[in-house]
Amino acid sequence: MSNIFLTYKCNLHCPYCFANELKTERNINEYINISYENFIEAYKFIRKSKNEKISLIGGEPTLHPDFEKILKFLVADRINTKKLYIGIYTNGVELNPYVDLIKKGNFKILVNCNSPKDMGEKNFEKLDENIKLLNKKIRDNFTLGINLYSRDMNYDFIFYLLKKYNQKYIRISLVIPNTSRKIERKPGEYFKENKDFIIGFAKKCKENNINPFFDCNNFRQCLFNNEELKLLNSFDVKFNLLENPYCIPVLDILPDLTAVRCLGLSDYIRVPISDFDNPIQLKHFFHSEIDSYIALLPPEPGCNDCKELKHHTCLGSCLAFKINDIIKLKEHCKTFRTDK
Repeated sequence: MSNIFLTYKCNLHCPYCFANELKTERNINEYINISYENFIEAYKFIRKSKNEKISLIGGEPTLHPDFEKILKFLVADRINTKKLYIGIYTNGVELNPYVDLIKKGNFKILVNCNSPKDMGEKNFEKLDENIKLLNKKIRDNFTLGINLYSRDMNYDFIFYLLKKYNQKYIRISLVIPNTSRKIERKPGEYFKENKDFIIGFAKKCKENNINPFFDCNNFRQCLFNNEELKLLNSFDVKFNLLENPYCIPVLDILPDLTAVRCLGLSDYIRVPISDFDNPIQLKHFFHSEIDSYIALLPPEPGCNDCKELKHHTCLGSCLAFKINDIIKLKEHCKTFRTDK
């Protein structure tokens, strides 16, 4: 998967926003929107890998001044490459003018839903109406999602929407740490603090016949007892505890045509896509610079002898928890090579 970051603009101010760290003064002044030319360049770069999935993200991508022009380009190109996957990540508030183009292009839509408290009653009403429109025109091509950012949050609104539009699947994500909200404690502590919250959400899904699946920041299955694992693995779509336990590089191409491994690590390494021939080469670079050190950094002392960690079938936690340790380890390795 490769994402093109269309804009830093957003019409909401979500308390958990994982893209906040990108909104530096330089970015706001110079690269608030990707230029149409840069979009085409980023798109052509990704297309050098024929099977690579592409998603448009932000900010809120529908706020890009050339969003309609971008969609028309993608529709035309997708007609010639029918198997090409195009996804759009949106908060759904300003989606209605583009639904016909989205239908024509057979794009996949992920609507990240927020509560009326967080987004405001009027925006929630617009979200509701636009989901109704999606349900009418592209029912099989959209999914609702929710970011779980507080153990005290009220998530009744998402079950209201799921039931109203007879949706059986939901994408969920436990909010990851970013530079504006560093989590200094061990990831195991963080996940343990949220475990009961996740189990409660899973039970609510079960009661409502909803199948949840994690996007990223997956829980380690060793944190759950047998009864809890039985619940989590009882859905048509599992919580990715066994299906997708390891994180692979997801390229996020920013408006200035630099790329990061993922938004959670956007303040660590950014490289121009022009330095690479294709997305596969760029992913290999990030794997060498970041992922190759993971096995040497177990998330907890008790993880040292874990077979899943050693066999790379368990990441242990989101890399955002580990990046400072990765930096230190890389510096240590450089010193060792120099001394030798």
